[in-house]
Amino acid sequence: MPSVTFDTHKFVKKLRDAGMTEPQAEAFVDAQIDIISDTADTLLATKHDIDRLEILTTTEIGRLEKSTKAEIDRLEKSTTTEIGRLEKSTKADIDRLDTDINRLEKTIIGVEAGLNAKIDGVEAGLNIKIATLSGDMKLLKWMLGILLGGVIALVMKAFFAG
Repeated sequence: MPSVTFDTHKFVKKLRDAGMTEPQAEAFVDAQIDIISDTADTLLATKHDIDRLEILTTTEIGRLEKSTKAEIDRLEKSTTTEIGRLEKSTKADIDRLDTDINRLEKTIIGVEAGLNAKIDGVEAGLNIKIATLSGDMKLLKWMLGILLGGVIALVMKAFFAG
């Protein structure tokens, strides 16, 4: 319990000089000492109080440090585990996409080859038809030429015969 000391004799003398009687001044000083002691007991901390609070604070800080480190370690482990899981999942997704892409590339190559074969077939058929039409056109030219020659001969015979 803290104690507050002051010169009570000097205080009593000041009160007597102010007009109080000796018994009144001493009673007033005793009352003041009680008030100051009670106030000091409730408001002032002793070295023992401060030492006790220091120990409690140090203990609590240590407990919080351990608790915080444990929580950080737990979160780190959890995060590392989750990253590993996501890494495996992502790798599996990438592998699946690679497989799908390779399958699609092969399908595209097959479709392209089929389309090229069809185009080649259509081109060959068109070339045959063009060659046939070209032959037919030559035949028509000859026939038209002969027909025209016959008509000219008939026209000439009709105008110049005779």
